[in-house]
Amino acid sequence: MESLAIPTVPVRVYAGTAGYKGRFSPFKHEDNDGILAVAETPLTPHDEVVRVPAIHTFIMNSAMVSRDIATTTASLRGLGLAS
Repeated sequence: MESLAIPTVPVRVYAGTAGYKGRFSPFKHEDNDGILAVAETPLTPHDEVVRVPAIHTFIMNSAMVSRDIATTTASLRGLGLAS
């Protein structure tokens, strides 16, 4: 992970929150997607983290994520930033 380039543009991170929490969870009571804790997802302190009620594998299948991407893309198109 440390060798990955850090993007120089704003980044939106979708972080799952449907992972198991509790006494026997490696995450204890921290929000997680079953693989990563929400706190582990941003690359920089400036990244926008959107919490998604899904486990890791299904975050990108979430209707919430699809709507957010479509809405964001449409708004960028209106600014002339996306084709």
